[in-house]
Amino acid sequence: VASAGAKTNSAQVTAADQFDSDSTPNNGIAAEDDQDSATVSPTAADLSLTKTVNDAAANVGDNVTFTITVSNAGPDGATGVVVTDALPAGLTFVSSTPSQGTYNSGTGVWTVGSVANGGTATLQLVATVANTGAKTNTAEITASDQLDPDSTPNNAAGAEDDQASATVTPPIADLSLTKTVDNASANVGQNVTFTVTVSNTGPDAATNVSVADALPAGLTFVSATPSQGTYNSGTGVWTVGTINSAANATLTITATVASTGTKTNTAQVQAVDQFDPDSTPGNSAAAEDDQASAAVAPPTVDLSLTKTVDDASPAIGQNVTFTTTLTNAGPATATGVVVTDVLPAGLTFVSATPSQGTYDAATGLWTVGSLAPGATVTLQVTATVVTGGPKTNTAQVSAVDQFDVDSTPNNNVPAEDDQDAALVQPPRTLSKRAFLAR
Repeated sequence: VASAGAKTNSAQVTAADQFDSDSTPNNGIAAEDDQDSATVSPTAADLSLTKTVNDAAANVGDNVTFTITVSNAGPDGATGVVVTDALPAGLTFVSSTPSQGTYNSGTGVWTVGSVANGGTATLQLVATVANTGAKTNTAEITASDQLDPDSTPNNAAGAEDDQASATVTPPIADLSLTKTVDNASANVGQNVTFTVTVSNTGPDAATNVSVADALPAGLTFVSATPSQGTYNSGTGVWTVGTINSAANATLTITATVASTGTKTNTAQVQAVDQFDPDSTPGNSAAAEDDQASAAVAPPTVDLSLTKTVDDASPAIGQNVTFTTTLTNAGPATATGVVVTDVLPAGLTFVSATPSQGTYDAATGLWTVGSLAPGATVTLQVTATVVTGGPKTNTAQVSAVDQFDVDSTPNNNVPAEDDQDAALVQPPRTLSKRAFLAR
């Protein structure tokens, strides 16, 4: 049977030498008994197929579900129905659920069986999106016992209604991250502000973006200001949310420098729904563009101070000169240096000669200013001895911007090298009565 529709095959006696009493050969009269017919009416089943996917923009790593539906518009039932639906590269088989028959994930063949006139059969295929790029999944009826009036099984003709496709195109979001600090050489005790910027060059929006940015030891959290989302200072996680293509989000974190030593603050994108073409979230790969660091290296200085006096046993009424010498052993320049050098009772200020800065006799403060590594400055203070008895003149570094490696300014610890003293003790004098008694 080559085509649809009833096919009638007729036979007739068309010639005989003798006379036939009740029929005439080859006269085409069906009522005569020298002619008869047989009719063949082939069954027909108009099968059609549709295919859908639940998420045409699923992310890499997500599962998608394809639904294939085979329908029979009749007029007869369809038997021996087979559908071929092999997953393309980039989709990894997870499971299949046929409403009838069996599905072989190795061959991609769904053996459907029979589909009644007006009936349907469905197959759901669950697969994981394994990589980027469009993935087109095609299904086609590849076998049926009955003739289909408008399609031919297994001919790969996309225009026919027994074949359909569904495409999954995973979105791509190219995220990059930068980090800066406003003062890379901040002093201990000062605040610094880190700025983290996450940019999305697309082509698609990035969703569920989060950034890990935990402060290292030696930096104490003060505040955080995200342009969007929230920052948890306890976990160091900035929950960013969505960043559209060609957009960015920023986070500023203010922290106090609590100790010396270099402190490196690193931030990296730790999660995003979309595939990033040149970096992997949360993998701590410093060379990738979704991770960046900024370092703070507080400068340190080593100030030491000595004090001498030109005459430790002056007479009352005599002037003495104290010399205070201040040295910076580095390695950094010391700034904001102040030395406290108050004359004790029994000494009256006469003059002061600082090699740099200024000395205030009323407060006893020598405002030195800056002192380069390896540099030395001096202060000479001249005073008059006005009373007897020992007089100790003490000087100490009372302020400096930088951390001093072996002393603490203004703590009055004589053992530290930023404090020293000089003693003046006028000799005792005998009274006139005591002299005559001798």
